[in-house]
Amino acid sequence: MKHFKKVSLMLAVLCMWVGCVMTVQAANGPNTGEYSAAYINIYNRGGTNTNHFVYVTGSQKAETVKGAVYDKKTNTLTLTNYKHPTMSIEANEMGDDFKIKLVGDNQIKSLIVWGYGYGGSVEILGDGTLTINKNKEKNCGITMQPEGTKAVLKVSGKAVVDVYAGTDKMPFYVNSISEKYKNCVDADTDKTLKTEAAYTDRYITYPVVWLSDEPSVFEVYMKDGDANSKYAIDMYDTSYYIYKLIYCKSLNLYYAHEIEHGYSAFNPFNMGYYKTLEEISAYTYRGKSSGEQEYIEDKTGKKCIFELDIKNGVISYVKCDLISIGSITDSNGEAADWYIGQPSSDNVVLTKEEWYNLDKDGSGYTASYVREPIKGYVNIYVSGTSYHLTAKKTTGCKHKEQVQSVKKKATFSADGKLVTKCKSCGETLSTKKINKISNVKLSKSIYTYDKKAKKPTVTVKDTKGKKLKKGKDYTVTYAKGRKAIGNYKVTIHLKGKKYNGQESLTFRIAPAGTSIKSAKAGKAKVTVNWKQQTRNTNGYIIQYSANKSFRNVKQITISSNKAKSKQITKLSTKKQYYVRLCTYKNVKKNGKTTKICSDWSNAVAVKTK
Repeated sequence: MKHFKKVSLMLAVLCMWVGCVMTVQAANGPNTGEYSAAYINIYNRGGTNTNHFVYVTGSQKAETVKGAVYDKKTNTLTLTNYKHPTMSIEANEMGDDFKIKLVGDNQIKSLIVWGYGYGGSVEILGDGTLTINKNKEKNCGITMQPEGTKAVLKVSGKAVVDVYAGTDKMPFYVNSISEKYKNCVDADTDKTLKTEAAYTDRYITYPVVWLSDEPSVFEVYMKDGDANSKYAIDMYDTSYYIYKLIYCKSLNLYYAHEIEHGYSAFNPFNMGYYKTLEEISAYTYRGKSSGEQEYIEDKTGKKCIFELDIKNGVISYVKCDLISIGSITDSNGEAADWYIGQPSSDNVVLTKEEWYNLDKDGSGYTASYVREPIKGYVNIYVSGTSYHLTAKKTTGCKHKEQVQSVKKKATFSADGKLVTKCKSCGETLSTKKINKISNVKLSKSIYTYDKKAKKPTVTVKDTKGKKLKKGKDYTVTYAKGRKAIGNYKVTIHLKGKKYNGQESLTFRIAPAGTSIKSAKAGKAKVTVNWKQQTRNTNGYIIQYSANKSFRNVKQITISSNKAKSKQITKLSTKKQYYVRLCTYKNVKKNGKTTKICSDWSNAVAVKTK
C-alpha cells in the first residue's frame, strides 16, 4: 500500500512513473483488473498505526466502520457525523466517479486520492459539512496523486468543505499532473489555484568504502604508461586481484582499491605491470557500497553518510564523514569518484528506528537530492492557511448587492466569523475568519520616578499583524495616580462589531538606578563597589552568574540604601563571573509590601583568583 509523506519530499517517489508508459483510462468504479490495488483506507499512522479498509480488492476482507459506509454499486463512501480528527481517508484506483457523500457534520485529518494510471478523482456531495486538518497536524489537508491520470476535486449539492493547512501553508495540493488536466477543481472556492513546474527528486549518492581494521603490506607494482600510479597484485593458482594504491592525505594512509578481479592464472608482466622494490602498508575495505545516500546535518551543514553495523544481531547505523579519494577507473574503463566512510568524531550511532526516521522533521538530518523538471507536467496548489469549497452556483443572480454580518466576534483567544450574503437571493457567498487578537503592547513598560504621571500608549494587532483602531475597535483605561513608585495596570477593552473581550497589561514606575564603579577579584570572591543611590530607595539587589545571559543566577538583597559595596564569597576560583545590580523601594499596597526595582545596571565581568 502507498504511504502519504510530507509534500516537500514525496516528489522523488511519486514521480517515478513519469518515465514509464501508462495507459490512462476513463475509469468508472474501482479498478477490478488483474493487477488492481484499489482500496479505501481510513487510518491513523500515529502510535497505534490503525488501518480500516472499508473497501479493498484481493483476499483481504473489508471492515465495517461506524459512520463511514462504502457502496460499490454507486462507488460512494457515505460519512454520517464522522468526527474523527485523527483519522485520514486514503483512496487508491477508485476511478473518476468516486464520491464522498456528507451527512451531518464530519471531520478528518486528511484526504489523499491516488490515480495510478486508472482514475484518481473525487466528488464530495450531500448536504453535510466536512472539515479537514482543523488541528493542522498534516502539511496538506487534501492531496491528489494522479500518477498519469486526471484528478478532479468536485463539490456538489449543498456540501460544504473546509480544508486547513499545516506548516507549509498549502491546504490543497495536486502532485505532478499533465498540463492538459490542470483545471482540477470543480467548485466555488475562496482561493485561486496556483501552478508550478513539476519536478522529480534524484537523491545524491556516493560510492563509498569502509576501511579494514588493520592494514596489509603490499609489494608495489608500476604499470607501463602510468608513471603516477602505484598498484598491488595478489595472485593465486586460479584467481587474481589488482589494487590501485591511493594515498589519502587527510587520513595519512594508503588505501588499496580493488579495480580488477579474475578467475584465472595471471602474469602481471604480460599485462604491462612490473614490480618495484617498494613495499606499502595499505588498508583494504571491510565494506563497500556503490551508492550511499548523502545527508546534510542541519546544525552544522556538513555532509555525512550512515554505515550499517550489525553486532550480536543488533542493527545500528554509524555516522561517517565522507573523505574523498578521487576518481578511480576500473578494468572496464568506467570512472567514478570514490570516498572513504570515516566514523565521525561526534560518535553518533543511530538505532534502526532512528535511521528509518532520518530526513523527517526533528531528526536533525536532511537527505540531499537534485531536483529535475518533468516536461509537460505541473504541480497545482492552493496557498494559504485554509480553503473553503462549495458547489458551483447555477442561479442567475449576479449577487450585485451584498451584506456582511458578524456571526461571532473575535477575542484574545478565539477567531471570529464574518459571513457575506447576497441581499437579493440570500445565498451565502463566503464565510471568512476574523483573526483573533494576539499582540498587545505598551509603548513603554518601565519609567524612572520623576513625580510626573505616566501614560504609555497601547498597540493592538491581530494574528495577521493588522493594527486595530483605538476608539473604533478598542478603548483603554488606566489605573489612577501613576505618579508614585509602583506597578500600574492598563486594561484594553475590545469593542465594535467585530471584537469583544478585555486584557490587562502592567507597567511600573521605578526608583532611579545606579551603576557599578568596580568589581575587584579575590580568591574565590569578588568585591563589588557601586554609586550610592539614596533618594527614593530602600536598598539594592545584586545578581551574579557564570553565564553572560544570567542563567542559573544568584542574587543578594542589601536592605540599606547607604551601602556602597558588598563582598560576594564562596565562588569558584579562576572563573569568570558577571555581576549587575539595581535599586529597589518597598511599596505597601493592600497591606502587602512589594519591592519595586529599577532597571539593571550594565553587567561587569570579573575573573576570580
